[in-house]
Amino acid sequence: MRKNFYHIGMLAVAALAFYACEKENNIDNNVEVTHYATISLGKADGTKTMVVEGQDGASYKWNDDDDKYLRVTENGTVGTIESFSLSADKTIATLTVSFTGTPEAPYTYEAKYAGSFSNNGNPKLSAEQTPLSNTFDPSADVLFSKAITSENSRLNELSFTMGRVVTVNKMTLTGLEAGEVISKVEFTLDKVVNGSTSITYHSDSNSYNYSGTKKLTFNYDSTTGVVPADGKFPVYFTAAPVIDAPIISVIVTTDKNVYTKSTSCTPNPFDGKTISFAIGTMKRFNMAMDGYGKTISSGTVYTLVQSQNDLYSGATYIIYGSGHVLGEQKTNNRAAVEVTTENNTITIDSTIPAYPVIIEAVTGGFSIKDINNDGYLYNSNTGKNYLHNRSDLGDDNYTTWTISIDSGVAHINNVGNTARGIMGYNPNNGSPLFAAYGTIPNGGTSDLALYIDLTTAVPDTRAEAGLSWSTDNASASIEDGDIIQFTAPTLSNPNGVSGITYESTETSVATVSAGEVTVLAAGTTTIKAIFAGDTDYKPQTVSYTLTVTDNRTPVATTIADALGAPGTYEVPNVAVYAVKGNALILGDASGKIYAYKSSHSLSVGDVRTVSGSTIWYNSGDVYEFDSPNFSGSGTTTINHGTVVEFADNAATLQTETGFASTGSGAAHTAVYVHAIGDQSGRSITTSNGKVLYLSANESATDGKTVEVYGYIYAYSASHTNFNFLATSIEEYVDPNAKSITALKSSISGVSADGVTNASESGVYSLTNASDSDVTVTPDGTVVTAASISGGALTYTVAANTGSARSGSVTLAVTGGNSISVTISQLAGAGSSNPQTYVDVLTASCFAATSTTYTNFSGKTPGGDNPSSAVYAGNSAKTNSGGIQLRSKNSNSGIVTTTSGGKVKSVKITVESGSNTVDIYGKNSAYTGASDLYSSSTQGTKIGSTSSTGTITVTGDYEYIGIRSYSGALYLTSIEITWEN
Repeated sequence: MRKNFYHIGMLAVAALAFYACEKENNIDNNVEVTHYATISLGKADGTKTMVVEGQDGASYKWNDDDDKYLRVTENGTVGTIESFSLSADKTIATLTVSFTGTPEAPYTYEAKYAGSFSNNGNPKLSAEQTPLSNTFDPSADVLFSKAITSENSRLNELSFTMGRVVTVNKMTLTGLEAGEVISKVEFTLDKVVNGSTSITYHSDSNSYNYSGTKKLTFNYDSTTGVVPADGKFPVYFTAAPVIDAPIISVIVTTDKNVYTKSTSCTPNPFDGKTISFAIGTMKRFNMAMDGYGKTISSGTVYTLVQSQNDLYSGATYIIYGSGHVLGEQKTNNRAAVEVTTENNTITIDSTIPAYPVIIEAVTGGFSIKDINNDGYLYNSNTGKNYLHNRSDLGDDNYTTWTISIDSGVAHINNVGNTARGIMGYNPNNGSPLFAAYGTIPNGGTSDLALYIDLTTAVPDTRAEAGLSWSTDNASASIEDGDIIQFTAPTLSNPNGVSGITYESTETSVATVSAGEVTVLAAGTTTIKAIFAGDTDYKPQTVSYTLTVTDNRTPVATTIADALGAPGTYEVPNVAVYAVKGNALILGDASGKIYAYKSSHSLSVGDVRTVSGSTIWYNSGDVYEFDSPNFSGSGTTTINHGTVVEFADNAATLQTETGFASTGSGAAHTAVYVHAIGDQSGRSITTSNGKVLYLSANESATDGKTVEVYGYIYAYSASHTNFNFLATSIEEYVDPNAKSITALKSSISGVSADGVTNASESGVYSLTNASDSDVTVTPDGTVVTAASISGGALTYTVAANTGSARSGSVTLAVTGGNSISVTISQLAGAGSSNPQTYVDVLTASCFAATSTTYTNFSGKTPGGDNPSSAVYAGNSAKTNSGGIQLRSKNSNSGIVTTTSGGKVKSVKITVESGSNTVDIYGKNSAYTGASDLYSSSTQGTKIGSTSSTGTITVTGDYEYIGIRSYSGALYLTSIEITWEN
């Protein structure tokens, strides 16, 4: 007998044919023979098939049991795979299969392959799947060719279609509306998918983890999800390897309806229905979606719940906060879905992924059931801001919430975790969410709202709780001797309901515990009695307004009295000793005290009557005036008194300043102190480790050793860290340090032929040093020798026959600093080039060290090749270290009192602003900046600019002046080019 070979092709299209050679006529149809079939498998999109990822040329692992990936059977007998090979591009797998049987017997063929594989060769199956546009192919994880039985018994005439179906399971949904577009089908099972092991799947070319869940989701679009005319829709799924998991619910979301089936339906549509996810198993069943469950129209209207009395147990709600409603469960919190409100309603359709909840009264409060997840919202017993979903209510109170609603504002708080139990909305930097917090994040809110689906509202048949206060308004007073006069209203509880809790809205005015009110300070608060409801009575919140007045007679006449104990005081003739923002130091002859007052207009030296309450500063043992009132007027000259140096010994400081031991309650007078340390932000750390925390940022002194003057007004228990209001912070200069200062940083116009023993006086000055402490180093090329004596520099310059050049001499003090003096030499014989000098003027060339305008004269320029010009004028220093000039007072500007040659150009570099710089020139010396404000002395205006740029001078001018045309100038530098 001749062997027959057959070929099955699957590369280009889903419809395939089986081809056979012609059968010999003399074959006995009843004799068993061995047949061979050659089968080619390939994916329609031409991608790789049957390749173990990362293992080039690896053979495919075919199972030996009934779940093998290709089967050829005759009367239930499985054929044998004789050989397997891959095409060079890994896209086609070719297999030879043998089977024994009679030619007349029926045959069945099955083939399936995976798009990706685990390390053991098994396909990875998706837990969430998105069908492609032209087939039910959830990411082509598994290709399964449906088993097709031969249509006749003659093998050579066998033909069939290889259906390209990605599935090992199939469910047909019936009773749908033709033309509806399905967007999502969700199955909830009674066991967790794949236990706690993560499943990696590829539904959209990305990798995901899908673990620890009971939900399987299948996503569709406007192409793949259209319901056919017969109203039946097939759902093919591979899902995860869970075997025999009974279905709890199925939810089908379309553009028109949401169909919900659950085990609570009668009759139960899931009786006997399980999903088997064992690889290789095809299980089919139908699910009628009509007549069961809830059909929600695409436009469900939810209405704002205005008050507690409108809260219906068992109704459906959405939770709202700041333009968003509660959405899907994330890892540790819930998504927030943006919505639009209109006339106190929100319309939710299938395009809005809102997650409605059912709120039901339970003991101690309410449960919040998540309909989509078939579980209950809870906040676990942790220190985290969590909001989770779990399947049962449990008995630990973490699924129990209190809900209070007033004028449409709902507050939802967890009973089991009160430390992190405030449900709130968090904008979360553009990724909004809902969670339970201890403190609501910035930009978030705990002012939520509940919107109800009124069609689900069942009237609450429970009786009214009947709580009431004996009055709506009550008053209390604090009298001399700290006597509280207060008769508390009584709470009527005719039905004897239990579990009532109490709340004071302003705990600084009064607190309430177990119904007992404690009056603390003047003000107004609302006292609430809150009943969460129970099986017999509705929830109810009743309240009254409590107004507290402080009638204690002010007893203080001095600051020392106010430092004695907390209370209300009125002190006349109080002077302001220091101010930094809202922080003040107030004092009289008896002592000084810290005060905090926002939006005041007080200045140092003001004298006022101060009245108000004193409290512990930061709950410590130093008193402060908290937001006092000021009246009266007057000023005085402030004498800060003896400066107390910040001592290395904390006990010494404590004694010198009058600080007593922590907790003594004794008077603590703030004092004027002196300290040296390294400033960083708002703290200064001294060399001995003491820390001053400044009342305001003094960043201009960051990283510098500084002298600090001001007032200590509080301190740590260890007396190592002190709160400090600084009145003055200046960079510290050690008066005993050796130093050298350049009085003249450059010497210009030295002869080209060389100078022997030339001398220049007034070049430098010494502090705490003598000439013998100074090392003199000439550059050796231009300056060949140099020495100093009494401020004079004697030097020797080498002869120069070329272009002009510069040299330098370095003067260094042992144990101190060093300076450099530049010596500029004229062009030598044979050079026709005139000598050019460039003066670089910065704020450091002048006298100002801050934004205070300061006069200067006799200043020489900076730069690598400066002229011999001398400058005078009036300027300030910008906050960024630049030159600041102004036009008022007719005295601000920069002029030359000694010429540097002919002015050729002026380059202005602007730091900020756009006011105009005016440049003047003349051929007689300026006496000062005031010359620039008189037409008879200012000279000729040779240019103006309001931005960074260079002004070229066309005339001959030997002196130059620079001023603001109008307003303040902020300049980084000025460069003046001279020609000699």
